[in-house]
Amino acid sequence: VKKIIRELSLWCSIQYENVLPLLGIVRINDDTNVPAFVCPWMENGNAKEFCSLNPRFPPILILYDIINGLHYLHTSQPEIVHGDIKAASFIKETRIVMCLCDFGLSRLLTDNTLWRTTATHAGGTLRWMAPELIDQEVPTPTKWSDIYAFAMTCYEILSGDVPFKSVLNDIAIQSKVMKGQRPDRMESFCSKLSVSLCPISWYA
Repeated sequence: VKKIIRELSLWCSIQYENVLPLLGIVRINDDTNVPAFVCPWMENGNAKEFCSLNPRFPPILILYDIINGLHYLHTSQPEIVHGDIKAASFIKETRIVMCLCDFGLSRLLTDNTLWRTTATHAGGTLRWMAPELIDQEVPTPTKWSDIYAFAMTCYEILSGDVPFKSVLNDIAIQSKVMKGQRPDRMESFCSKLSVSLCPISWYA
């Protein structure tokens, strides 16, 4: 319980335009001790939903907000790791500002025990998960695995598809990632900057 309170206190202390604020905590079911987090309602949905409904909105502006929020977390004192970066982890506050949300896996780098599993797999969602996390018996997200997941998020937003869309088997995805395979390049519809940004982040 102390670890949960500590993490929630961390979230409450963050005041930044690209990070979703935590307003409070409530218990909605008397039969369980699982809390519900209260945050501002974002009517524009997450980044993936927003891109789908607004295809003419420049995706580079969304990516800018994402990396801005991530940079804030990684340069905080102490550093904060999110642990589950993907398009669904960012919600649109207005047509201008994108906010980082879903702190279920965030932790302090100075405390390796402050970490919980709420995603599809320990350490994040598999298609966005860095190879070093897949290779660990007990995955521990780092800011470097966040950067890898950011690259996959760039691919997701720019292409409109999840990474490795044609691969339906989790074991096959793990095998591809561990062999160093990455999603196909996207020269047909992305700027040279975006095309080069993903590989740099994948191998950071």
